[in-house]
Amino acid sequence: FLDGLDEVADTELRRRVSSLVESFVRAYGKCRYVVTSRIVGYIGSARLGEKFKTTTVQDFSMEDIRIFLTNWHRLIVIGQYGSGETADAHATEQTRQLIEAIGNNDRIRELAINPLMLTVIAMVHRDRVKLPDRRAELYAEAVDVLLGKWEEAKGVKEIPIFEDKPFDTGDRRLALQTIALALHENEQKEISAENLRTLLKKMFIPSVFDERESERAADRFLDIIEQRTGILAARGEGVYSFSHLTFQEYLTALAIAGRDDYTPYTLRRVPDRWWREVILLEAGHLSIQSKERTSRLIRAIADLKEEPEPYHNLVLAAECLRDAGNGRVEGGLEKMIQGRLRQKVDAPPPFFSRMLKKFGPKGWIEQRGKAVNALVRAGAGFWTMPNGEPEWINIPDGKFMMGEDSKAHEVELSSYYISRVPITNAQYRLFVKAVNYQAPGYWQDERPPKGKESHPVVYVDWNDAMAYCKWLSETTGKNITLPTEAQWEKAARGEDQRIYPWGSSFDSTKCNSEELGLSDTTPVGIFSEGASPYGVLDMAGNVWEWCLDESVAGRVIRGGAWINPAGYCRAAFRNWFVPVLRNGSLGFRCVLAPPGQQAG
Repeated sequence: FLDGLDEVADTELRRRVSSLVESFVRAYGKCRYVVTSRIVGYIGSARLGEKFKTTTVQDFSMEDIRIFLTNWHRLIVIGQYGSGETADAHATEQTRQLIEAIGNNDRIRELAINPLMLTVIAMVHRDRVKLPDRRAELYAEAVDVLLGKWEEAKGVKEIPIFEDKPFDTGDRRLALQTIALALHENEQKEISAENLRTLLKKMFIPSVFDERESERAADRFLDIIEQRTGILAARGEGVYSFSHLTFQEYLTALAIAGRDDYTPYTLRRVPDRWWREVILLEAGHLSIQSKERTSRLIRAIADLKEEPEPYHNLVLAAECLRDAGNGRVEGGLEKMIQGRLRQKVDAPPPFFSRMLKKFGPKGWIEQRGKAVNALVRAGAGFWTMPNGEPEWINIPDGKFMMGEDSKAHEVELSSYYISRVPITNAQYRLFVKAVNYQAPGYWQDERPPKGKESHPVVYVDWNDAMAYCKWLSETTGKNITLPTEAQWEKAARGEDQRIYPWGSSFDSTKCNSEELGLSDTTPVGIFSEGASPYGVLDMAGNVWEWCLDESVAGRVIRGGAWINPAGYCRAAFRNWFVPVLRNGSLGFRCVLAPPGQQAG
Protein backbone atom coordinates (compact mmCIF):
# COMPACT_ATOMS: atom_id res chain seq x y z
CA PHE A 1 0.00 0.00 0.00
CA LEU A 2 1.76 3.13 -1.26
CA ASP A 3 0.05 6.23 0.08
CA GLY A 4 0.27 9.83 -1.15
CA LEU A 5 1.82 9.87 -4.62
CA ASP A 6 0.70 13.50 -5.00
CA GLU A 7 2.74 14.51 -1.96
CA VAL A 8 5.88 14.26 -4.10
CA ALA A 9 5.71 17.95 -4.97
CA ASP A 10 8.20 18.12 -7.86
CA THR A 11 6.60 17.01 -11.15
CA GLU A 12 9.72 15.32 -12.54
CA LEU A 13 10.45 13.56 -9.27
CA ARG A 14 6.85 12.31 -9.13
CA ARG A 15 7.23 10.88 -12.64
CA ARG A 16 10.38 9.05 -11.49
CA VAL A 17 8.58 7.70 -8.42
CA SER A 18 5.75 6.38 -10.63
CA SER A 19 8.31 4.69 -12.85
CA LEU A 20 9.94 3.07 -9.80
CA VAL A 21 6.55 1.82 -8.62
CA GLU A 22 5.97 0.17 -12.01
CA SER A 23 9.43 -1.47 -11.88
CA PHE A 24 8.69 -2.76 -8.36
CA VAL A 25 5.38 -4.24 -9.54
CA ARG A 26 7.12 -6.04 -12.41
CA ALA A 27 9.76 -7.44 -10.03
CA TYR A 28 7.17 -8.76 -7.54
CA GLY A 29 4.36 -9.67 -9.87
CA LYS A 30 2.45 -11.98 -7.50
CA CYS A 31 1.52 -9.18 -5.08
CA ARG A 32 -1.45 -6.83 -5.23
CA TYR A 33 -0.80 -3.08 -5.08
CA VAL A 34 -2.75 0.01 -4.10
CA VAL A 35 -1.37 3.49 -4.75
CA THR A 36 -3.24 6.54 -3.48
CA SER A 37 -3.14 10.10 -4.74
CA ARG A 38 -5.26 13.19 -4.67
CA ILE A 39 -6.88 13.62 -8.07
CA VAL A 40 -5.15 16.93 -8.74
CA GLY A 41 -1.70 15.31 -8.45
CA TYR A 42 -2.42 12.25 -10.60
CA ILE A 43 -1.79 13.77 -14.02
CA GLY A 44 0.37 13.43 -17.10
CA SER A 45 3.50 11.29 -16.88
CA ALA A 46 2.87 10.60 -13.18
CA ARG A 47 -0.01 8.26 -14.09
CA LEU A 48 0.70 4.57 -13.66
CA GLY A 49 0.57 1.97 -16.43
CA GLU A 50 -2.33 0.00 -17.85
CA LYS A 51 -2.20 -2.75 -15.23
CA PHE A 52 -3.39 -0.22 -12.64
CA LYS A 53 -7.09 0.53 -12.58
CA THR A 54 -8.04 4.05 -11.48
CA THR A 55 -10.93 4.39 -9.04
CA THR A 56 -12.20 7.04 -6.63
CA VAL A 57 -13.18 6.54 -3.01
CA GLN A 58 -16.89 5.73 -2.67
CA ASP A 59 -19.26 7.75 -0.53
CA PHE A 60 -20.05 6.27 2.89
CA SER A 61 -23.24 4.25 3.33
CA MET A 62 -25.04 4.39 6.69
CA GLU A 63 -23.31 1.14 7.63
CA ASP A 64 -19.92 2.69 6.80
CA ILE A 65 -20.87 5.72 8.90
CA ARG A 66 -21.81 3.47 11.81
CA ILE A 67 -18.50 1.56 11.67
CA PHE A 68 -16.49 4.77 11.36
CA LEU A 69 -18.23 6.44 14.31
CA THR A 70 -18.01 3.29 16.47
CA ASN A 71 -14.25 3.22 16.07
CA TRP A 72 -13.87 7.00 16.33
CA HIS A 73 -15.82 7.30 19.56
CA ARG A 74 -14.08 4.31 21.10
CA LEU A 75 -10.64 5.79 20.42
CA ILE A 76 -11.68 9.19 21.78
CA VAL A 77 -13.19 7.72 24.96
CA ILE A 78 -10.25 5.40 25.60
CA GLY A 79 -7.92 8.36 25.18
CA GLN A 80 -9.87 10.23 27.86
CA TYR A 81 -10.81 7.52 30.35
CA GLY A 82 -8.79 4.44 29.45
CA SER A 83 -10.19 1.12 28.23
CA GLY A 84 -12.90 -0.85 30.03
CA GLU A 85 -16.62 -1.58 30.05
CA THR A 86 -17.54 1.95 31.12
CA ALA A 87 -15.59 3.46 28.22
CA ASP A 88 -17.13 1.02 25.73
CA ALA A 89 -20.64 1.77 27.00
CA HIS A 90 -20.06 5.53 26.75
CA ALA A 91 -18.65 5.22 23.22
CA THR A 92 -21.60 3.03 22.15
CA GLU A 93 -24.11 5.58 23.46
CA GLN A 94 -22.30 8.46 21.72
CA THR A 95 -22.37 6.55 18.44
CA ARG A 96 -26.07 5.72 18.85
CA GLN A 97 -26.99 9.34 19.46
CA LEU A 98 -25.02 10.62 16.49
CA ILE A 99 -26.28 7.92 14.09
CA GLU A 100 -29.84 8.84 15.10
CA ALA A 101 -29.15 12.55 14.54
CA ILE A 102 -27.65 11.91 11.09
CA GLY A 103 -30.47 9.57 10.12
CA ASN A 104 -33.11 12.15 11.03
CA ASN A 105 -31.61 15.05 9.09
CA ASP A 106 -31.27 14.61 5.33
CA ARG A 107 -29.05 17.68 4.89
CA ILE A 108 -26.56 16.49 7.52
CA ARG A 109 -26.60 12.98 6.10
CA GLU A 110 -25.58 14.39 2.70
CA LEU A 111 -22.43 15.70 4.40
CA ALA A 112 -21.77 12.60 6.49
CA ILE A 113 -21.06 10.46 3.42
CA ASN A 114 -17.69 12.25 3.22
CA PRO A 115 -15.15 10.99 5.80
CA LEU A 116 -13.69 14.45 6.47
CA MET A 117 -17.13 16.00 6.98
CA LEU A 118 -18.19 13.05 9.13
CA THR A 119 -15.20 13.67 11.40
CA VAL A 120 -16.18 17.33 11.68
CA ILE A 121 -19.79 16.37 12.47
CA ALA A 122 -18.53 14.01 15.18
CA MET A 123 -16.40 16.80 16.67
CA VAL A 124 -19.35 19.21 16.68
CA HIS A 125 -21.56 16.56 18.26
CA ARG A 126 -18.99 15.89 20.98
CA ASP A 127 -18.74 19.61 21.69
CA ARG A 128 -22.46 20.42 21.59
CA VAL A 129 -24.02 16.99 22.35
CA LYS A 130 -26.96 17.93 20.10
CA LEU A 131 -26.35 18.65 16.44
CA PRO A 132 -27.88 21.83 15.03
CA ASP A 133 -30.96 21.16 12.93
CA ARG A 134 -30.02 23.53 10.14
CA ARG A 135 -27.07 23.50 7.79
CA ALA A 136 -25.91 27.06 8.40
CA GLU A 137 -25.66 26.46 12.15
CA LEU A 138 -23.84 23.16 11.63
CA TYR A 139 -21.31 24.79 9.30
CA ALA A 140 -20.79 27.62 11.78
CA GLU A 141 -19.99 25.10 14.49
CA ALA A 142 -17.80 23.05 12.14
CA VAL A 143 -15.75 26.08 11.11
CA ASP A 144 -15.31 27.08 14.76
CA VAL A 145 -14.12 23.57 15.59
CA LEU A 146 -11.66 23.50 12.71
CA LEU A 147 -10.43 27.04 13.33
CA GLY A 148 -9.28 26.41 16.82
CA LYS A 149 -11.89 25.36 19.35
CA TRP A 150 -10.35 21.97 19.93
CA GLU A 151 -6.84 23.39 19.94
CA GLU A 152 -7.91 25.87 22.61
CA ALA A 153 -9.44 23.05 24.63
CA LYS A 154 -6.16 21.13 24.46
CA GLY A 155 -4.19 24.15 25.64
CA VAL A 156 -2.06 24.27 22.51
CA LYS A 157 -0.05 27.49 22.32
CA GLU A 158 -1.22 29.75 19.52
CA ILE A 159 1.22 30.76 16.76
CA PRO A 160 0.87 34.55 16.34
CA ILE A 161 0.10 35.88 12.87
CA PHE A 162 1.18 39.40 13.86
CA GLU A 163 3.92 40.21 16.35
CA ASP A 164 2.07 42.89 18.28
CA LYS A 165 -1.66 42.21 17.91
CA PRO A 166 -4.05 39.27 18.33
CA PHE A 167 -5.47 37.27 15.44
CA ASP A 168 -8.24 35.11 16.86
CA THR A 169 -10.77 32.63 15.45
CA GLY A 170 -13.00 35.44 14.18
CA ASP A 171 -10.09 37.06 12.33
CA ARG A 172 -9.17 33.75 10.71
CA ARG A 173 -12.75 33.26 9.58
CA LEU A 174 -12.85 36.72 8.00
CA ALA A 175 -9.61 35.98 6.15
CA LEU A 176 -10.99 32.66 4.86
CA GLN A 177 -14.21 34.41 3.80
CA THR A 178 -12.15 36.75 1.61
CA ILE A 179 -10.29 33.81 0.05
CA ALA A 180 -13.52 31.86 -0.51
CA LEU A 181 -15.26 34.83 -2.13
CA ALA A 182 -12.29 35.46 -4.44
CA LEU A 183 -12.32 31.82 -5.55
CA HIS A 184 -16.05 31.68 -6.04
CA GLU A 185 -16.24 34.92 -7.99
CA ASN A 186 -13.71 33.44 -10.42
CA GLU A 187 -15.59 30.10 -10.51
CA GLN A 188 -12.52 28.31 -9.15
CA LYS A 189 -12.05 25.56 -6.61
CA GLU A 190 -8.26 25.94 -6.40
CA ILE A 191 -5.76 28.77 -6.09
CA SER A 192 -2.01 28.73 -6.67
CA ALA A 193 0.26 29.34 -3.70
CA GLU A 194 1.60 32.48 -5.40
CA ASN A 195 -1.87 33.97 -5.95
CA LEU A 196 -2.94 33.02 -2.45
CA ARG A 197 0.06 34.75 -0.89
CA THR A 198 -0.63 37.85 -2.99
CA LEU A 199 -4.23 37.89 -1.79
CA LEU A 200 -3.17 37.45 1.86
CA LYS A 201 -0.50 40.17 1.66
CA LYS A 202 -3.07 42.61 0.26
CA MET A 203 -5.41 41.62 3.07
CA PHE A 204 -2.80 42.08 5.85
CA ILE A 205 -1.10 45.32 4.74
CA PRO A 206 -3.74 47.59 6.39
CA SER A 207 -2.97 45.86 9.71
CA VAL A 208 0.85 46.07 9.59
CA PHE A 209 1.57 48.96 7.19
CA ASP A 210 4.68 47.12 5.98
CA GLU A 211 4.97 44.93 2.89
CA ARG A 212 7.67 42.60 4.26
CA GLU A 213 5.76 42.10 7.51
CA SER A 214 2.58 41.34 5.51
CA GLU A 215 4.55 38.66 3.59
CA ARG A 216 5.68 37.04 6.85
CA ALA A 217 2.12 37.21 8.21
CA ALA A 218 0.83 35.53 5.04
CA ASP A 219 3.35 32.68 5.43
CA ARG A 220 2.46 32.19 9.11
CA PHE A 221 -1.24 32.23 8.24
CA LEU A 222 -0.75 29.50 5.64
CA ASP A 223 1.24 27.38 8.09
CA ILE A 224 -1.50 27.57 10.72
CA ILE A 225 -4.37 27.01 8.32
CA GLU A 226 -2.73 24.03 6.61
CA GLN A 227 -1.25 22.34 9.69
CA ARG A 228 -3.91 23.08 12.31
CA THR A 229 -7.35 23.43 10.76
CA GLY A 230 -7.92 21.19 7.75
CA ILE A 231 -10.16 23.80 6.09
CA LEU A 232 -7.66 25.10 3.54
CA ALA A 233 -5.19 22.47 2.36
CA ALA A 234 -2.34 22.05 -0.09
CA ARG A 235 -3.33 19.83 -3.01
CA GLY A 236 0.09 19.27 -4.50
CA GLU A 237 1.78 21.21 -7.30
CA GLY A 238 1.71 24.41 -5.20
CA VAL A 239 -2.07 24.51 -5.30
CA TYR A 240 -4.45 25.21 -2.39
CA SER A 241 -8.16 24.53 -2.07
CA PHE A 242 -10.78 24.20 0.62
CA SER A 243 -10.89 20.64 1.90
CA HIS A 244 -14.56 20.43 0.92
CA LEU A 245 -16.41 22.68 -1.54
CA THR A 246 -19.02 23.09 1.19
CA PHE A 247 -16.56 25.19 3.24
CA GLN A 248 -15.85 27.44 0.27
CA GLU A 249 -19.58 27.91 -0.37
CA TYR A 250 -20.40 28.56 3.30
CA LEU A 251 -17.60 31.07 3.81
CA THR A 252 -18.57 32.81 0.56
CA ALA A 253 -22.12 33.04 1.88
CA LEU A 254 -20.85 34.69 5.08
CA ALA A 255 -18.85 37.19 3.05
CA ILE A 256 -21.91 38.18 1.00
CA ALA A 257 -24.26 38.32 4.00
CA GLY A 258 -21.93 40.85 5.61
CA ARG A 259 -22.21 43.28 2.70
CA ASP A 260 -24.58 46.28 2.78
CA ASP A 261 -25.64 45.47 -0.79
CA TYR A 262 -26.15 41.75 -0.12
CA THR A 263 -29.55 41.61 -1.89
CA PRO A 264 -28.61 43.18 -5.27
CA TYR A 265 -25.26 41.34 -5.18
CA THR A 266 -27.10 38.03 -4.71
CA LEU A 267 -29.81 38.74 -7.28
CA ARG A 268 -27.19 39.18 -10.01
CA ARG A 269 -26.08 35.60 -9.33
CA VAL A 270 -29.48 33.92 -9.02
CA PRO A 271 -29.49 32.52 -12.60
CA ASP A 272 -26.05 30.88 -12.18
CA ARG A 273 -26.08 27.29 -10.86
CA TRP A 274 -22.52 27.78 -9.53
CA TRP A 275 -23.98 30.12 -6.88
CA ARG A 276 -27.02 28.06 -5.88
CA GLU A 277 -25.60 26.50 -2.69
CA VAL A 278 -24.02 29.82 -1.69
CA ILE A 279 -27.41 31.55 -1.93
CA LEU A 280 -29.11 28.81 0.11
CA LEU A 281 -26.45 29.03 2.82
CA GLU A 282 -26.66 32.83 2.76
CA ALA A 283 -30.41 32.60 3.48
CA GLY A 284 -29.71 30.12 6.28
CA HIS A 285 -27.07 32.36 7.84
CA LEU A 286 -29.21 35.50 7.57
CA SER A 287 -32.08 33.70 9.32
CA ILE A 288 -29.91 33.35 12.42
CA GLN A 289 -29.54 37.13 12.52
CA SER A 290 -32.70 38.80 11.25
CA LYS A 291 -36.15 37.83 9.96
CA GLU A 292 -36.34 41.12 8.09
CA ARG A 293 -33.06 40.68 6.19
CA THR A 294 -33.86 37.02 5.40
CA SER A 295 -37.35 37.85 4.16
CA ARG A 296 -36.06 40.72 2.03
CA LEU A 297 -33.64 38.42 0.20
CA ILE A 298 -36.08 35.55 -0.35
CA ARG A 299 -38.91 37.85 -1.47
CA ALA A 300 -36.57 39.58 -3.93
CA ILE A 301 -35.56 36.21 -5.42
CA ALA A 302 -39.21 35.17 -5.81
CA ASP A 303 -40.09 38.53 -7.44
CA LEU A 304 -37.18 38.47 -9.89
CA LYS A 305 -38.65 38.51 -13.40
CA GLU A 306 -35.81 37.18 -15.53
CA GLU A 307 -34.94 33.50 -15.07
CA PRO A 308 -32.83 31.01 -17.04
CA GLU A 309 -35.58 28.38 -17.08
CA PRO A 310 -39.21 28.06 -15.93
CA TYR A 311 -39.82 27.98 -12.16
CA HIS A 312 -36.13 28.68 -11.42
CA ASN A 313 -36.61 31.70 -9.16
CA LEU A 314 -39.63 30.39 -7.24
CA VAL A 315 -37.95 27.01 -6.73
CA LEU A 316 -34.82 28.72 -5.40
CA ALA A 317 -36.92 30.93 -3.10
CA ALA A 318 -38.73 27.84 -1.77
CA GLU A 319 -35.40 26.10 -1.14
CA CYS A 320 -34.12 29.22 0.67
CA LEU A 321 -37.16 29.04 2.94
CA ARG A 322 -36.27 25.45 3.73
CA ASP A 323 -32.69 26.39 4.64
CA ALA A 324 -33.88 29.33 6.72
CA GLY A 325 -36.16 27.10 8.77
CA ASN A 326 -39.66 27.40 10.18
CA GLY A 327 -40.53 30.68 11.80
CA ARG A 328 -37.39 32.46 10.58
CA VAL A 329 -39.13 34.68 8.01
CA GLU A 330 -41.85 37.30 8.20
CA GLY A 331 -45.44 36.07 8.34
CA GLY A 332 -47.14 35.15 5.10
CA LEU A 333 -43.99 34.86 2.98
CA GLU A 334 -43.88 31.07 3.02
CA LYS A 335 -47.53 30.65 2.00
CA MET A 336 -47.16 33.32 -0.68
CA ILE A 337 -44.24 31.52 -2.34
CA GLN A 338 -45.90 28.11 -2.07
CA GLY A 339 -49.10 29.50 -3.57
CA ARG A 340 -47.31 31.10 -6.49
CA LEU A 341 -45.33 27.94 -7.16
CA ARG A 342 -48.50 25.83 -7.07
CA GLN A 343 -50.18 28.28 -9.45
CA LYS A 344 -47.26 27.98 -11.85
CA VAL A 345 -47.32 24.17 -11.73
CA ASP A 346 -51.07 24.15 -12.43
CA ALA A 347 -50.73 26.73 -15.22
CA PRO A 348 -53.34 26.51 -18.03
CA PRO A 349 -52.68 24.55 -21.25
CA PRO A 350 -51.51 27.54 -23.38
CA PHE A 351 -48.57 28.11 -21.03
CA PHE A 352 -47.84 24.38 -21.04
CA SER A 353 -47.88 24.24 -24.84
CA ARG A 354 -45.53 27.23 -25.20
CA MET A 355 -43.00 25.81 -22.76
CA LEU A 356 -43.23 22.34 -24.28
CA LYS A 357 -42.39 23.79 -27.68
CA LYS A 358 -39.51 25.85 -26.27
CA PHE A 359 -37.80 23.20 -24.13
CA GLY A 360 -38.98 19.92 -25.66
CA PRO A 361 -40.76 17.16 -23.68
CA LYS A 362 -37.76 16.02 -21.63
CA GLY A 363 -36.56 19.52 -20.75
CA TRP A 364 -40.02 20.76 -19.87
CA ILE A 365 -40.86 17.70 -17.75
CA GLU A 366 -37.55 18.11 -15.91
CA GLN A 367 -38.43 21.72 -15.06
CA ARG A 368 -41.90 20.81 -13.81
CA GLY A 369 -40.41 17.98 -11.77
CA LYS A 370 -38.12 20.43 -9.98
CA ALA A 371 -41.10 22.64 -9.16
CA VAL A 372 -43.11 19.73 -7.76
CA ASN A 373 -40.12 18.54 -5.72
CA ALA A 374 -39.73 22.04 -4.28
CA LEU A 375 -43.41 22.06 -3.30
CA VAL A 376 -43.05 18.67 -1.66
CA ARG A 377 -39.97 19.70 0.34
CA ALA A 378 -41.81 22.85 1.40
CA GLY A 379 -44.63 20.74 2.81
CA ALA A 380 -47.13 21.72 0.11
CA GLY A 381 -47.23 18.49 -1.89
CA PHE A 382 -50.13 16.17 -2.62
CA TRP A 383 -50.23 14.92 0.96
CA THR A 384 -50.16 16.25 4.52
CA MET A 385 -47.91 15.54 7.46
CA PRO A 386 -47.25 13.96 9.89
CA ASN A 387 -48.50 10.71 8.33
CA GLY A 388 -48.37 11.59 4.64
CA GLU A 389 -52.15 11.27 4.30
CA PRO A 390 -53.00 11.74 0.60
CA GLU A 391 -54.92 14.63 -0.86
CA TRP A 392 -58.33 13.08 -1.45
CA ILE A 393 -60.59 13.58 -4.48
CA ASN A 394 -64.30 12.89 -4.06
CA ILE A 395 -65.84 10.53 -6.61
CA PRO A 396 -69.64 10.88 -6.44
CA ASP A 397 -72.03 7.93 -6.31
CA GLY A 398 -73.79 6.79 -9.44
CA LYS A 399 -73.55 4.53 -12.46
CA PHE A 400 -70.87 4.36 -15.15
CA MET A 401 -69.97 2.04 -18.03
CA MET A 402 -66.98 -0.12 -17.13
CA GLY A 403 -64.89 -1.99 -19.69
CA GLU A 404 -64.52 -1.72 -23.43
CA ASP A 405 -66.51 -2.71 -26.51
CA SER A 406 -68.40 -5.98 -26.00
CA LYS A 407 -67.16 -6.26 -22.41
CA ALA A 408 -68.62 -2.91 -21.39
CA HIS A 409 -71.19 -3.18 -18.62
CA GLU A 410 -72.96 -0.86 -16.23
CA VAL A 411 -71.64 -0.62 -12.68
CA GLU A 412 -73.12 1.40 -9.81
CA LEU A 413 -70.82 2.63 -7.04
CA SER A 414 -71.36 4.45 -3.76
CA SER A 415 -69.38 7.65 -3.29
CA TYR A 416 -65.75 7.37 -2.17
CA TYR A 417 -62.51 9.33 -2.10
CA ILE A 418 -59.37 8.40 -4.02
CA SER A 419 -55.86 9.78 -3.63
CA ARG A 420 -55.16 12.44 -6.23
CA VAL A 421 -51.80 10.86 -7.15
CA PRO A 422 -50.07 7.50 -6.55
CA ILE A 423 -48.35 6.97 -3.21
CA THR A 424 -44.84 8.40 -3.37
CA ASN A 425 -41.47 7.31 -2.03
CA ALA A 426 -41.67 10.08 0.59
CA GLN A 427 -45.03 8.83 1.89
CA TYR A 428 -43.96 5.18 1.82
CA ARG A 429 -40.81 6.02 3.76
CA LEU A 430 -42.93 7.31 6.66
CA PHE A 431 -44.55 3.87 6.78
CA VAL A 432 -41.21 2.03 6.50
CA LYS A 433 -39.77 4.02 9.42
CA ALA A 434 -42.87 3.80 11.59
CA VAL A 435 -43.22 0.01 11.57
CA ASN A 436 -39.69 -0.98 10.54
CA TYR A 437 -41.07 -2.43 7.31
CA GLN A 438 -38.74 -3.76 4.63
CA ALA A 439 -37.89 -1.01 2.14
CA PRO A 440 -38.08 -1.58 -1.64
CA GLY A 441 -34.95 -3.14 -3.07
CA TYR A 442 -33.89 -0.10 -5.08
CA TRP A 443 -33.67 2.08 -1.92
CA GLN A 444 -30.42 2.43 0.03
CA ASP A 445 -30.22 2.68 3.82
CA GLU A 446 -34.04 2.58 3.87
CA ARG A 447 -34.17 5.77 1.83
CA PRO A 448 -35.39 6.33 -1.73
CA PRO A 449 -32.85 7.45 -4.33
CA LYS A 450 -31.89 11.08 -3.90
CA GLY A 451 -34.15 13.35 -5.90
CA LYS A 452 -36.92 10.75 -6.23
CA GLU A 453 -38.77 11.45 -3.00
CA SER A 454 -41.83 12.69 -4.92
CA HIS A 455 -41.73 9.89 -7.52
CA PRO A 456 -44.26 7.06 -7.09
CA VAL A 457 -43.00 4.18 -4.99
CA VAL A 458 -42.40 1.08 -7.14
CA TYR A 459 -41.20 -2.49 -6.68
CA VAL A 460 -43.94 -3.08 -4.11
CA ASP A 461 -46.24 -6.08 -4.27
CA TRP A 462 -49.93 -6.30 -3.41
CA ASN A 463 -49.22 -7.28 0.20
CA ASP A 464 -46.88 -4.30 0.63
CA ALA A 465 -49.58 -1.96 -0.65
CA MET A 466 -52.17 -3.46 1.69
CA ALA A 467 -49.79 -3.22 4.65
CA TYR A 468 -49.33 0.48 3.91
CA CYS A 469 -53.09 1.01 3.76
CA LYS A 470 -53.58 -0.80 7.07
CA TRP A 471 -50.92 1.36 8.75
CA LEU A 472 -52.39 4.57 7.34
CA SER A 473 -55.86 3.52 8.52
CA GLU A 474 -54.56 2.92 12.04
CA THR A 475 -52.62 6.19 12.24
CA THR A 476 -55.45 8.35 10.85
CA GLY A 477 -58.47 6.48 12.23
CA LYS A 478 -60.02 6.35 8.74
CA ASN A 479 -61.12 3.51 6.45
CA ILE A 480 -58.34 3.36 3.84
CA THR A 481 -57.54 0.56 1.41
CA LEU A 482 -56.70 -0.09 -2.25
CA PRO A 483 -59.32 0.83 -4.86
CA THR A 484 -61.32 -1.91 -6.50
CA GLU A 485 -60.85 -2.08 -10.24
CA ALA A 486 -64.28 -0.47 -10.69
CA GLN A 487 -63.40 2.39 -8.32
CA TRP A 488 -60.09 2.90 -10.10
CA GLU A 489 -61.70 2.94 -13.55
CA LYS A 490 -64.48 5.36 -12.65
CA ALA A 491 -62.00 7.78 -11.09
CA ALA A 492 -59.89 7.53 -14.25
CA ARG A 493 -62.53 7.88 -16.98
CA GLY A 494 -65.67 9.35 -15.45
CA GLU A 495 -69.05 8.47 -16.90
CA ASP A 496 -68.65 9.18 -20.63
CA GLN A 497 -66.69 6.02 -21.64
CA ARG A 498 -63.63 8.02 -22.69
CA ILE A 499 -60.56 5.92 -23.49
CA TYR A 500 -58.01 8.06 -21.67
CA PRO A 501 -58.42 10.24 -18.58
CA TRP A 502 -58.29 13.43 -20.71
CA GLY A 503 -60.45 12.21 -23.62
CA SER A 504 -60.54 9.71 -26.45
CA SER A 505 -57.38 10.66 -28.39
CA PHE A 506 -53.91 9.67 -27.23
CA ASP A 507 -51.53 12.55 -26.41
CA SER A 508 -47.97 11.67 -25.41
CA THR A 509 -47.51 15.02 -23.65
CA LYS A 510 -50.27 14.31 -21.12
CA CYS A 511 -48.70 11.31 -19.38
CA ASN A 512 -45.38 9.60 -18.81
CA SER A 513 -45.51 6.82 -21.38
CA GLU A 514 -42.95 4.99 -23.44
CA GLU A 515 -43.76 7.33 -26.31
CA LEU A 516 -42.49 10.31 -24.31
CA GLY A 517 -39.09 8.62 -24.12
CA LEU A 518 -38.08 9.48 -20.53
CA SER A 519 -37.42 5.81 -19.61
CA ASP A 520 -37.98 6.55 -15.93
CA THR A 521 -40.70 7.56 -13.52
CA THR A 522 -41.48 11.23 -12.99
CA PRO A 523 -42.64 13.13 -9.90
CA VAL A 524 -46.34 12.61 -9.30
CA GLY A 525 -48.79 15.23 -10.47
CA ILE A 526 -46.68 17.03 -13.07
CA PHE A 527 -49.05 16.10 -15.94
CA SER A 528 -51.92 18.33 -14.82
CA GLU A 529 -53.23 18.44 -18.42
CA GLY A 530 -53.78 14.68 -18.23
CA ALA A 531 -56.20 14.87 -15.31
CA SER A 532 -59.34 12.74 -15.25
CA PRO A 533 -62.81 14.36 -15.25
CA TYR A 534 -62.64 14.46 -11.44
CA GLY A 535 -59.14 15.95 -11.31
CA VAL A 536 -57.32 12.70 -10.45
CA LEU A 537 -53.76 12.68 -11.82
CA ASP A 538 -51.41 10.03 -13.25
CA MET A 539 -54.23 7.62 -14.03
CA ALA A 540 -52.44 6.84 -17.28
CA GLY A 541 -48.69 6.44 -17.55
CA ASN A 542 -45.87 6.60 -15.00
CA VAL A 543 -46.63 3.29 -13.19
CA TRP A 544 -48.98 0.35 -13.20
CA GLU A 545 -51.20 0.30 -10.09
CA TRP A 546 -52.44 -2.42 -7.79
CA CYS A 547 -56.16 -2.80 -7.19
CA LEU A 548 -57.94 -4.49 -4.33
CA ASP A 549 -59.90 -7.18 -6.14
CA GLU A 550 -58.72 -10.21 -8.08
CA SER A 551 -59.91 -9.26 -11.51
CA VAL A 552 -57.75 -11.48 -13.73
CA ALA A 553 -55.57 -13.83 -11.67
CA GLY A 554 -52.17 -14.55 -13.15
CA ARG A 555 -52.51 -12.02 -15.92
CA VAL A 556 -49.31 -11.41 -17.90
CA ILE A 557 -48.09 -7.82 -18.24
CA ARG A 558 -46.53 -7.03 -21.57
CA GLY A 559 -42.84 -7.71 -21.06
CA GLY A 560 -43.30 -11.02 -19.26
CA ALA A 561 -43.91 -10.12 -15.60
CA TRP A 562 -46.57 -12.11 -13.77
CA ILE A 563 -49.05 -10.26 -11.61
CA ASN A 564 -49.49 -11.50 -8.05
CA PRO A 565 -52.68 -13.64 -8.27
CA ALA A 566 -53.88 -11.94 -5.06
CA GLY A 567 -54.48 -8.71 -6.91
CA TYR A 568 -54.75 -7.05 -10.26
CA CYS A 569 -52.79 -4.07 -11.44
CA ARG A 570 -54.32 -1.53 -13.70
CA ALA A 571 -52.59 1.16 -15.75
CA ALA A 572 -54.70 2.39 -18.66
CA PHE A 573 -57.86 1.14 -20.28
CA ARG A 574 -56.26 -0.68 -23.20
CA ASN A 575 -52.72 -1.27 -21.94
CA TRP A 576 -51.55 1.01 -24.70
CA PHE A 577 -48.12 1.65 -23.21
CA VAL A 578 -45.26 -0.47 -21.97
CA PRO A 579 -44.45 0.43 -18.33
CA VAL A 580 -41.45 2.72 -18.11
CA LEU A 581 -39.82 0.55 -15.46
CA ARG A 582 -40.90 -2.70 -17.10
CA ASN A 583 -41.40 -5.44 -14.53
CA GLY A 584 -40.77 -3.20 -11.52
CA SER A 585 -43.22 -0.39 -12.26
CA LEU A 586 -45.92 -1.51 -9.84
CA GLY A 587 -47.22 1.25 -7.61
CA PHE A 588 -50.56 2.01 -5.97
CA ARG A 589 -52.94 4.66 -4.70
CA CYS A 590 -55.52 4.54 -1.92
CA VAL A 591 -59.26 5.03 -1.47
CA LEU A 592 -61.03 6.49 1.55
CA ALA A 593 -64.62 5.62 2.41
CA PRO A 594 -67.04 8.19 3.82
CA PRO A 595 -67.80 7.73 7.55
CA GLY A 596 -69.88 4.62 8.22
CA GLN A 597 -69.04 3.08 4.83
CA GLN A 598 -66.56 0.33 4.00
CA ALA A 599 -63.65 1.47 1.88
CA GLY A 600 -63.72 -1.25 -0.73
